[in-house]
Amino acid sequence: MGKRHPPLVISPHRALKFNPFQIFFNDADDDKFVMTRLQSGRYSLKPNLRNRCYLFRGQNKYFNPSKPSMFRSGAQRFLLENIAYQEMFYTIYSHPLVQLLDAGIVLQGHKFSFEMNLYGLSQHYYNKTTLMDMTSSEEVAKFFAVTDYSADNDCYTPHIQKGIGVLYYYEIGFDSFWKDQLRTIGLQVFPRSFLQKGFLRDMSKTENFNDFPKVSAVKFYHNAKISRKIFDKFHGGKDLFPIDILEKHWKNRSNNVISQVTFDYNARNNPHDNILRNRREMEEKGWRIADYSPSFSSDELHSYYQDIKNGWWEEFCSKIFIPVDRDGSFMKDMLSIENLPEYGWAFKEEVNRPDDFKMGMVGKKLYPTC
Repeated sequence: MGKRHPPLVISPHRALKFNPFQIFFNDADDDKFVMTRLQSGRYSLKPNLRNRCYLFRGQNKYFNPSKPSMFRSGAQRFLLENIAYQEMFYTIYSHPLVQLLDAGIVLQGHKFSFEMNLYGLSQHYYNKTTLMDMTSSEEVAKFFAVTDYSADNDCYTPHIQKGIGVLYYYEIGFDSFWKDQLRTIGLQVFPRSFLQKGFLRDMSKTENFNDFPKVSAVKFYHNAKISRKIFDKFHGGKDLFPIDILEKHWKNRSNNVISQVTFDYNARNNPHDNILRNRREMEEKGWRIADYSPSFSSDELHSYYQDIKNGWWEEFCSKIFIPVDRDGSFMKDMLSIENLPEYGWAFKEEVNRPDDFKMGMVGKKLYPTC
């Protein structure tokens, strides 16, 4: 009789190695966000795609070509659009919990750093980008298909006029995320993206969403009664667009002013640009560059710390599914970090941030000299 070997034990951390299929094959509830290891070694909290064959997009009108917001004007240069969303990068990163998740937390003796999709978030908070919005929820897509948006009032109303809307179905498979330029926003500190279960397709200026082979467009006749019903189901959009710290900050910021640190970041990422030309273009269009640090105010962050006292972190963690965490030890560790001294700076207003809080992947890109 051969020698018996002890059973092979795979630690939960090892089982969380890069596996693009975890969001398709799991036993989590449909509304959970699946903790998935990326090729970079970081982790993303992705909307559950179990039993899903499509992503969805709704529009109250069919446009051809169909392009991301940055390319709809026909402009050839996008300096101001780029600098606007880059300014938001710095604002987002000033949030202490964003800094902590970017730098990483230790669970069961292993460090976990989380993907901060700043570009995707900026798309969801008023900025023009090269990204086309989609969602894993057909119901969310229907809301956008039967409503009108007013930029002046920043609100949605039911579409009651006659006409034709469109609901897009984007076929997805196991290889979609590395072959199709698909991006996940997932569960983030700010709520819009995860409430809308957002996904994104990065597009070039010459591409037309209607021409993608995996896209099917289903057109429909608008019906005022149905529009109002779907509108009311989402409480007029409040379920998808709750008031939050990032929305309030961005709407109340000074118009036509950009920080020097953002202008420098844009220059670093576009080394072939003529800096003097960029500065002159901004001035000609009524923008000025000022010496300040884009960040949330102490009053704005005070509201976040109050939310923490009222159970915000517990609610955030309750949305996460960690594969193979059968005994709940990883989640127990995750829930407890708000009470650990080494992480107190991200959860308690009176605790100062450490000197190395900018050492995550995003922090190093935004502050390369730190």
